[in-house]
Amino acid sequence: AYALLPDDKAVGLCDGVVHIDTTLTHAPEGGTLVSRKAKREAAFPGALLNAALGVNAANAHASKKKDRGRIVKYIGKANLKVLDATLAASFSSSRLAELMRTGTLDELQRFLEPLRASRLRKLN
Repeated sequence: AYALLPDDKAVGLCDGVVHIDTTLTHAPEGGTLVSRKAKREAAFPGALLNAALGVNAANAHASKKKDRGRIVKYIGKANLKVLDATLAASFSSSRLAELMRTGTLDELQRFLEPLRASRLRKLN
């Protein structure tokens, strides 16, 4: 998922690190790749992230109506819930490091729940 920030820069929530996480210009203070990724993803707008936690592939739209049917058929109706849980878990994992430092227990639990409900067993 990508979002456009007020300064016209984009920030993405990605599976694993991306090139900018490896550059010193992005994080001149150093740090691990994981900490650089967490710092970059912390800029992702909270309102969009909260909305992403409620992802519902069954209600999603496609650019063409016929494509939606093909996508649902390819994924399989039974797997849509697995897809929703996996996406929500991926989105929630992007904010966990920040919440462990600065969040409330309620916020942390809200972001941990999608991980518990998913089949995700590895965070990138």
